[in-house]
Amino acid sequence: MFGSCCNIDNVARIFQKRKRAYFVDLFVRVSNQVSINMYKRLGYTVYGTVLEYYSGNPNEDVFDMRKALSSDVKKKSVIPLAHPVRPEVVKIQFLYTSIVLFDMLVKASFPLWFT
Repeated sequence: MFGSCCNIDNVARIFQKRKRAYFVDLFVRVSNQVSINMYKRLGYTVYGTVLEYYSGNPNEDVFDMRKALSSDVKKKSVIPLAHPVRPEVVKIQFLYTSIVLFDMLVKASFPLWFT
Protein backbone atom coordinates (compact mmCIF):
# COMPACT_ATOMS: atom_id res chain seq x y z
CA MET A 1 0.00 0.00 0.00
CA PHE A 2 2.73 2.50 0.89
CA GLY A 3 4.55 1.75 -2.34
CA SER A 4 1.57 2.81 -4.42
CA CYS A 5 0.98 6.06 -2.51
CA CYS A 6 4.66 6.98 -2.78
CA ASN A 7 4.51 6.34 -6.54
CA ILE A 8 1.49 8.65 -6.78
CA ASP A 9 3.53 11.44 -5.20
CA ASN A 10 6.45 10.79 -7.57
CA VAL A 11 4.18 10.91 -10.62
CA ALA A 12 2.59 14.09 -9.26
CA ARG A 13 5.97 15.80 -9.02
CA ILE A 14 6.76 14.85 -12.61
CA PHE A 15 3.43 16.21 -13.89
CA GLN A 16 3.87 19.35 -11.83
CA LYS A 17 7.24 20.06 -13.41
CA ARG A 18 6.27 19.19 -16.98
CA LYS A 19 2.63 20.13 -17.26
CA ARG A 20 2.11 22.56 -14.37
CA ALA A 21 -0.34 20.31 -12.56
CA TYR A 22 -2.07 21.85 -9.57
CA PHE A 23 -3.13 18.82 -7.58
CA VAL A 24 -3.10 15.05 -7.20
CA ASP A 25 -6.50 13.40 -7.01
CA LEU A 26 -7.44 9.93 -5.76
CA PHE A 27 -10.56 8.11 -4.62
CA VAL A 28 -10.83 6.14 -1.37
CA ARG A 29 -13.82 4.16 -0.11
CA VAL A 30 -15.39 5.94 2.84
CA SER A 31 -15.13 2.67 4.80
CA ASN A 32 -11.34 2.44 4.26
CA GLN A 33 -10.28 4.39 7.32
CA VAL A 34 -6.72 3.01 7.26
CA SER A 35 -6.06 4.45 3.78
CA ILE A 36 -7.87 7.70 4.56
CA ASN A 37 -5.66 8.26 7.60
CA MET A 38 -2.51 7.34 5.66
CA TYR A 39 -3.30 9.77 2.85
CA LYS A 40 -4.12 12.52 5.34
CA ARG A 41 -0.69 12.01 6.92
CA LEU A 42 0.79 12.43 3.43
CA GLY A 43 -0.94 15.79 3.01
CA TYR A 44 -4.16 14.84 1.21
CA THR A 45 -7.50 16.35 2.23
CA VAL A 46 -11.07 15.27 1.54
CA TYR A 47 -12.16 17.42 -1.39
CA GLY A 48 -15.60 15.87 -1.77
CA THR A 49 -17.77 12.79 -1.67
CA VAL A 50 -18.89 10.82 -4.72
CA LEU A 51 -22.16 9.07 -3.95
CA GLU A 52 -22.60 5.36 -4.71
CA TYR A 53 -19.36 5.19 -6.71
CA TYR A 54 -18.93 1.47 -6.03
CA SER A 55 -21.86 -0.83 -6.71
CA GLY A 56 -22.68 -3.53 -4.23
CA ASN A 57 -25.07 -4.29 -1.47
CA PRO A 58 -25.21 -1.56 -0.35
CA ASN A 59 -23.58 0.79 -2.84
CA GLU A 60 -20.58 2.59 -1.36
CA ASP A 61 -19.52 6.21 -1.50
CA VAL A 62 -15.93 7.36 -1.97
CA PHE A 63 -13.97 10.35 -0.80
CA ASP A 64 -12.30 12.35 -3.53
CA MET A 65 -9.00 13.18 -1.80
CA ARG A 66 -6.65 15.83 -3.13
CA LYS A 67 -3.20 17.11 -2.42
CA ALA A 68 -2.29 20.56 -3.68
CA LEU A 69 1.04 20.87 -5.47
CA SER A 70 3.33 23.87 -5.27
CA SER A 71 1.87 25.19 -8.57
CA ASP A 72 -1.36 25.88 -6.67
CA VAL A 73 0.02 28.64 -4.48
CA LYS A 74 -3.41 29.67 -3.13
CA LYS A 75 -4.53 26.03 -2.66
CA LYS A 76 -7.74 26.67 -4.62
CA SER A 77 -7.78 23.12 -6.01
CA VAL A 78 -8.38 21.60 -2.58
CA ILE A 79 -11.21 23.84 -1.34
CA PRO A 80 -13.85 21.25 -0.36
CA LEU A 81 -17.03 20.93 -2.39
CA ALA A 82 -20.18 22.10 -0.63
CA HIS A 83 -22.25 19.07 -1.69
CA PRO A 84 -21.67 15.43 -2.68
CA VAL A 85 -21.64 14.63 -6.40
CA ARG A 86 -22.84 11.71 -8.49
CA PRO A 87 -20.43 9.46 -10.43
CA GLU A 88 -21.70 10.88 -13.73
CA VAL A 89 -20.30 14.31 -12.82
CA VAL A 90 -16.90 12.80 -12.05
CA LYS A 91 -16.87 10.94 -15.38
CA ILE A 92 -17.57 14.17 -17.30
CA GLN A 93 -14.77 15.98 -15.43
CA PHE A 94 -12.38 13.08 -16.10
CA LEU A 95 -13.25 13.05 -19.80
CA TYR A 96 -12.65 16.80 -20.09
CA THR A 97 -9.30 16.49 -18.26
CA SER A 98 -8.27 13.59 -20.50
CA ILE A 99 -9.05 15.61 -23.63
CA VAL A 100 -7.05 18.60 -22.35
CA LEU A 101 -4.07 16.38 -21.44
CA PHE A 102 -4.22 14.64 -24.84
CA ASP A 103 -4.28 18.02 -26.58
CA MET A 104 -1.23 19.15 -24.58
CA LEU A 105 0.60 15.91 -25.40
CA VAL A 106 -0.10 16.18 -29.13
CA LYS A 107 0.98 19.83 -29.26
CA ALA A 108 4.16 19.03 -27.35
CA SER A 109 4.92 16.03 -29.60
CA PHE A 110 4.22 17.78 -32.92
CA PRO A 111 4.88 21.50 -32.38
CA LEU A 112 5.36 22.26 -36.11
CA TRP A 113 1.78 21.23 -36.82
CA PHE A 114 0.47 24.01 -34.60
CA THR A 115 2.56 26.99 -35.76
